[in-house]
Amino acid sequence: MILRAKELDEKEGRRVYPIKSLQKTIGHFVTRLTTKDNPFGPHKHDGEEFWYILEGKGKVFLDGEESTVEEGDLIVLQPWKEHGLTSEEGVCWVCFG
Repeated sequence: MILRAKELDEKEGRRVYPIKSLQKTIGHFVTRLTTKDNPFGPHKHDGEEFWYILEGKGKVFLDGEESTVEEGDLIVLQPWKEHGLTSEEGVCWVCFG
């Protein structure tokens, strides 16, 4: 699932991502820079994750489907679903899960 920033309302400088029903426990928080020479290859694991795109554009792979993501998008990853991220120009993002 991808929650796109430009599809969410912003009020008084605040944008709320509706993840309450999806969120369990946060076990890690990581910042990453994905580039053409440093892709984040497809993999899967048992935990949920959220990826928040801070800057740039990339292509996210979610269980066999490819979508373009950009600054402000939030990607919701379910356990055991294959996922990865690539970028030609560079994308800075945060992973928590």
